[in-house]
Parts: sequence; C-alpha cells; structure tokens
Amino acid sequence: MSVEEHDIMGNMNVDVKIENGIAFITINRPGQGNTLTLETYDELAGAVREADGNPGVGAIVLSGAGDNFSLGVDVAVLNALSDEDDAEKLKIMRRVQRLTPAVHDSGTPAIAKVRGQAMGAGCDLALACDIVIAEEDATFGEMYINLALVPDGGGTWLLPRLVGLARAKEMIFTGRNVGAREAEKIGLINYAVKAEELDEFVKRFARKLAKGPSEAIAASKRAIHASLGFDMAEALKLEAETQIEMFKTDKHKRRVRAFLRAQK
Repeated sequence: MSVEEHDIMGNMNVDVKIENGIAFITINRPGQGNTLTLETYDELAGAVREADGNPGVGAIVLSGAGDNFSLGVDVAVLNALSDEDDAEKLKIMRRVQRLTPAVHDSGTPAIAKVRGQAMGAGCDLALACDIVIAEEDATFGEMYINLALVPDGGGTWLLPRLVGLARAKEMIFTGRNVGAREAEKIGLINYAVKAEELDEFVKRFARKLAKGPSEAIAASKRAIHASLGFDMAEALKLEAETQIEMFKTDKHKRRVRAFLRAQK
C-alpha cells in the first residue's frame, strides 16, 4: 500500500486506515457493541495522537464497527472500579480520561460518524469531536444515571456548551436517549442523514477539511475552545494574536494570490 493509503496494524481493538489525508479510526469490537475496555481507551487515545502528529493527515474520522458507535464503558472497567480502593480507582479514571482531551484538543479536526447507539462514554467520545454526523436512526444518551453514576468522559463539560444548561441537565438527570433528528435540532450534533448516505456524506465532509489550510483550522479550533473561558475582550485579543501568525503562513499567502488573480 502507498503512503497515501495504508492500514496501521498493531491494535487489537482499534483499526486505523489513512486514505487521501484522512485517518479513519474505528473501534473494532462489534460483538461487544464497541464497548470501551481499558486497552481500547489506550489504543484510541494513541491512535488519535498519532494521527494528529502526522503531517499527512488533515482530518480524523472516528466510528464504530458494525451496528453501533459505542455502547460505552465495558463491564470489566466497571467491575475494576467497583473492586479497587480509592487510590486505584483514581488511577483507572485518569487512564480512561486521557481519551476525551486527545480528541477534543487535537489540532486535526475530528468527525464522529455515528451509527446505532452512542451511549455513556460512547456519547461523550462522539461529542468530543469537532463535527458529529449520524444516521437518522442513531441515538445518543448520557445513561450514567441509570447506574447511579455521573458522566466521567467529559459529558458535564461538553453538554452544556453544546445544548445549554437546561437540556444538559435533563439528559444527565434522566438518562433519556435523544434521537439523531432531535439531536440535530437542538445542536447536539451537526447532521442527521439517511443511513445509506452516511459513509459518503462523511467522506465528502472529511475530504473538504483535509484539503483545507491545516494551520488555520488548528488555530481556529484553539481560539474557539479558548474563547469559552474568555470575555469578549480576551477573545478579540486572542483572535488578533492568532491572525498575525496566520498572515505569516505560506498557505495564506498562496490563497491571497489566487484570490487576487481571480478578481482580475
């Protein structure tokens, strides 16, 4: 296989394929609903970091093999958390919590392609992506409350920023599942599309991102995320500082020249 299209081997639970500047990262545990074991958490976080560090990758697509995106944490992890003392519980929690920031803080834009169910930690993983595209029959749920637990994959931080406090509280307090059409309407996801159109829709969107100016996309993402903790003056200051750096990039200069030529 060429550099432009190849499979990266070595992971038991996660498949990675790079094609045309897009890293397709797939949770490959369909028989278990793509539940997340400790090893799966590690492999996913590692695959995302590796793709983000690859200069030939301009977009990441996260998905689950088979019928579901991910049904959440594997029962083995729950058992481990129940059996260990508090110090060991904290070690496990820190291990699993490496995944969400690996995705959320990646300079490379990440797309979640969601079929079937995205539940609990699987829902948090999808929402950590920059763009979420789902088949119209997909469902999303913060079902931790059903086990008398709280979200631990970033849900309490992600949800209010996506759908507001009221809807975030409703989803977390009740564990209610949200269908893709409703999720699209309330801003939880970007697009709900027909199942037969999902693959091509995602590829087309990912190609657009992969062909874009990677430095500007990464800088925009950093500025957007940073602005959530800023007031307007701080956000404008960061935008100005970031824009100055963008003016220096070769891609910006080439695109300005092309734009000016097109105006003649």
